[in-house]
Amino acid sequence: MTRYHFSLGNSTEGPIGFCAVVDGASRTEATAKLKRALRNISGPSGDLGVSDPNRNVEYLNVYFNPTVIGLSDIDGAEPQGTQ
Repeated sequence: MTRYHFSLGNSTEGPIGFCAVVDGASRTEATAKLKRALRNISGPSGDLGVSDPNRNVEYLNVYFNPTVIGLSDIDGAEPQGTQ
């Protein structure tokens, strides 16, 4: 087994980024394990949590940078009725 560190996104320049450490026999296996764990990312109370019953994901940290979120990040809108 090898421990692989993933770094995705960049919360210094963008609105979100994350890093994770995953154990695997190869890069391909570690990537597949991280993808599997992320499929069920919301917990019962709506919080974020990685679902990994085999404990292959040691940690996953998500970083947010709300100061860089802007109007251009909106990709759609739907009216919700009249007020």
